Amino acid sequence: MTLAAYAKKCAIPIDELEEDAYGLIPFLNTKGDLFTEDDVMKALESYSDSYITYPIHAIESRTAIQIPRNKRNGRKQAIHVKYMNNQRAFKVELGECTNGGRPKKAEEVKEWREAHPEGSKAECNRETGLDPKTIRKWWDA
Repeated sequence: MTLAAYAKKCAIPIDELEEDAYGLIPFLNTKGDLFTEDDVMKALESYSDSYITYPIHAIESRTAIQIPRNKRNGRKQAIHVKYMNNQRAFKVELGECTNGGRPKKAEEVKEWREAHPEGSKAECNRETGLDPKTIRKWWDA
């Protein structure tokens, strides 16, 4: 059941889960209690149930398998994002390689408008593929 719950959390297709679960039968039979195809079928039922909220610590305690967490060194997400943004800014200051962040859509809209002074927002949408809300946001900027 824990394999099915974790597969659901990770968006693993049911076919792959089924193949893995049946492949575990010989291994699990060496660990003690008999594990059968019927057990696999019952476990696979939980894939379609609401077990997606099955907590990681419960999976770890039932399986004795440690699941590594995202490492933020004890920081809350908002603080960690701020920390990493400062790190990136420091790298840019030092001249180290950086991807420069997300491309600016405002520039894309501005360049399109300069090339098509009589163009409409709908034409900009068709030609650039930008979301209409993004175009409206940066149209007069």
